[in-house]
Parts: sequence; C-alpha cells; structure tokens
Amino acid sequence: HQALATEARLQEALLQAELYETLGDIYHKLGELNRSDQLFNLAIERRRSVPSSDQATAGTLVALGLLRVDQARLDEAESLVRQGLSVVERRLPPGHPDIAAALDALGRVLMEKGDYDDAISVLERSVQIRSTPDNSPGALAGSQYELANAYFYAGRYKDSERLNLDVLDLSRRIYGPNHPRVAEALINLGAIHQDLGHYSDAERFHREGCEEDGDGHEDAGDAVGEAGDRRLAGSGGAHRLGDGGEAGGGTDRGHPHQQ
Repeated sequence: HQALATEARLQEALLQAELYETLGDIYHKLGELNRSDQLFNLAIERRRSVPSSDQATAGTLVALGLLRVDQARLDEAESLVRQGLSVVERRLPPGHPDIAAALDALGRVLMEKGDYDDAISVLERSVQIRSTPDNSPGALAGSQYELANAYFYAGRYKDSERLNLDVLDLSRRIYGPNHPRVAEALINLGAIHQDLGHYSDAERFHREGCEEDGDGHEDAGDAVGEAGDRRLAGSGGAHRLGDGGEAGGGTDRGHPHQQ
C-alpha cells in the first residue's frame, strides 16, 4: 500500500508540473511574464521532486530561458537553455527532435545577445538534425527560418536569401499560399533586398507578403521606405521540447514584422 501511495504522489506531481508548464506557456503568450515565471518555476520544482524526471525538466528549463529573453535577462536565458540542452544531449540519441528544439532556443537567445556567429553555429546543427527524412518538414522550415534570421543579422545576405527562399518553397508546400509562414518569408526577402538597395525587388516581396498576411499594399510601400529598420518578421514562436519541435507552436517571441 505504501508503494502504491508513493507512486500516486509521484504521478500527481508530474501532472501538476505539466499543468503549471501549460499555464506558464499561456501566460507567456498573454504577456503576463511574472505569472508565467512563477508557474514555470513551480513546474520545475514539481518535476525535480520526481526521480529520473530530468529529461522532462529540461523542457521547462528551455521554456523559462525563452521567458527570460522577454524579461531582458539574457545571461540567465542562455544559462537556462544550455542547462536544458545539456540534459537532452545526455539523455537522448543524437538526432532526436528535442535536441534540435533546444538548439533552436539557444540560437534565438544568442541572436538576442548579438552573438550571431555562435547562433549560426548552433542553428546549423539544428537544421542538420531536422534535415533527416524522419523529421517533420514543418519543424525543418522553422529551424531554417531561425538560421536565415541569424545569417541576416550577421550580414550574410546571400545565405539568408537562399535559406528564406527554401523556407518560402517549403512553407507553400506544407501550408498552402495563404499562410502567415509564407508571408513572413516574403517579408524577410523584402528586408534583405531593401538592405542591398534593390528597392523594386524589396517592394515586390513586401507587397506580396502583405497580401498573404492580409495587411494591404500601403504597408508594403511604407516598409520599403524605412531603410533604417532591419528587423525581420517574427520567428513563429518557441519550439517546445517533447512536441517534435513543430514550427509554429508556442509564443511569438521573435522579431516583429516590419511595419
């Protein structure tokens, strides 16, 4: 009876941890960062009370790290995400989607810190993992998208353009033509051509992207005129460990659309 009672308590703790993490994600989406912070920490506390639960804890550490980005606590963000990555690399076989998801998160943190070369190195590993046949095409597009952003900020426009074109093609095949993923890739291509001084191409991409995103032509013309704004479209949210890292899950914590 004692063993059954212990097992029941452990299962209850894991269930509570999952609930806290889910609520933490929701509050992060709503911009209620302090409440999200409290819930993620409660989830970590509950998971650590259960033996052999460090792999599940890794996902919460990564989620908390991405929250730290929005709190402008970037050193803590990097430390937390690296802790989560270290756990999944120890526990899981090479090439597991959860490793790629943690690498995506670390790449985003490093981009926020301005460490673009390190971000590129990390995200290239993620894309390599995602490129195997047994990985989700949507997850591959998400990782390629993050890497394309890192190339852009590092001034590697040709690499960024090449990868954004790949993302555009893959997103159209996965989601169809009228999808925010398609619009984001088009707007990013416009930003690249804008920085290169190819204004007619930039306007064309911006207009097509705004049509896909339902924003209308006027915004596209304004975007081409704002040559000083080097922000890219949003990266589509965090890749939560344990969900296969499918692109599009989680909170939009990336770079905002050019306005």
